[in-house]
Amino acid sequence: MLSAKKMIGFLVSSTRLPILLVMFVLALSVGGALYFFSAKLGFSGPAIRNVDIRSVTPESATITWKSDGPGDSVVEYGTIRALLPATADGNQVVTTGRRIRFNNSVRLYRLSENTTYFFKVSSTNWEGTTTDDNHGSLYSFTTAAVGDLTFSNIQVIDITATSASVMWETDVPSYAAVERNIQPIYFQCPPTTYNPQSDPFYCTVWDPHTPPTTNSLVRLAELQPETEYHFRVRGGPEVGGYYYFQISPVSFTTLPSIGEVIDLQINSSDDDAHEVPGALPSYSHTDPTILAGSTAAPITDGWRWEGLAIPAGSTITEAWVELHQNRRGRGFVSLLSLEDSPNPASFSAASTPPDRWKTRTQWEIRWSWPHTKVVPGTITTASLVNGVQELVDNYGGINSIVFLERGVEAASNLTNEWSAYDLDPSLSARLHIQFIGPSDTTVPIISAD
Repeated sequence: MLSAKKMIGFLVSSTRLPILLVMFVLALSVGGALYFFSAKLGFSGPAIRNVDIRSVTPESATITWKSDGPGDSVVEYGTIRALLPATADGNQVVTTGRRIRFNNSVRLYRLSENTTYFFKVSSTNWEGTTTDDNHGSLYSFTTAAVGDLTFSNIQVIDITATSASVMWETDVPSYAAVERNIQPIYFQCPPTTYNPQSDPFYCTVWDPHTPPTTNSLVRLAELQPETEYHFRVRGGPEVGGYYYFQISPVSFTTLPSIGEVIDLQINSSDDDAHEVPGALPSYSHTDPTILAGSTAAPITDGWRWEGLAIPAGSTITEAWVELHQNRRGRGFVSLLSLEDSPNPASFSAASTPPDRWKTRTQWEIRWSWPHTKVVPGTITTASLVNGVQELVDNYGGINSIVFLERGVEAASNLTNEWSAYDLDPSLSARLHIQFIGPSDTTVPIISAD
């Protein structure tokens, strides 16, 4: 085996490789002491340029920069210039970890509104660390002030045991979101490290692809019965930019759980299907995903559940479908409805979702897909209460139900994918219905769609 000295001599004399590669081979041969040689020869980290500050909100900001070589991304920041980068007095260090990149981006969260922050950036690779502190002056930015968007007439409507709707007005058109918590504290929306299994905070966001409005409505689902929730509403002028929030917290308490609850998942391959215009074949109930939205023409999807056993005279108090999002797509509007039948059959090539759409209920609703950055993840539809109630009122008891979704825009690539039974039965669509039977005298609360 060649010694490190002989290996260097061989490489330099025979191939005239750059000294950088020779040192890399030497480091491998002697156990990785590369940092020592780099320092001795005066190597430095990647050059930094184009430091920029983006998406400044009352409580967050994004710092970006470019480097001429790959490296990690570190931002040291704080409100007191002289103490940077000490950890006291609010000064902090944020890093992306050892993610090697040329285009660097670090998001700073939980800042104070209308406050000036100073910062410097660093990138490190195997050659060393380069820090850009703006020639000793440090970079700076000031967070936005709360109150640039006025919220009014905040109301909580349609409160049930597990859901509620929040509506409000703004003085100018705005995108909308609601932050809610079982404690009267709030966090940025959406967070980068939200874990729904361990974090009680949850952010429900209105579809950012829907044009801004001065009258916002956000539905909160999957709440706990008899629980007090605190929330604040947010708004902003840009897609995904929920810059402002209302100062005074608002709270409501969900109702006790009453009546009977149905939670069913698709349990057969031919109980979920789609028809995609232009595809060959256009109809399928065996694909692993249900394609939704529009391609050259609107796509129609259908899901069927049986074994409901909802008796005649029942009052529906809750109804929605939970879909598992298999791939993130572009958001847009769909039409939701139900097949107008008390006991619809499974899908087939002779009875496709578009065939069922022709015989849908009078009830239908336009649904803007909620925006989610978590894929895979679940999305809950708008309330189906009035549609299910229409079936019960028209036919008495119902044992099975077909839920239909149809795109409304004929444009390419406006699609999303829901997990189908054939992909994984445990990820198939779930139907939730809560109802009060005719013998129950409790006065229900009915959602107004």
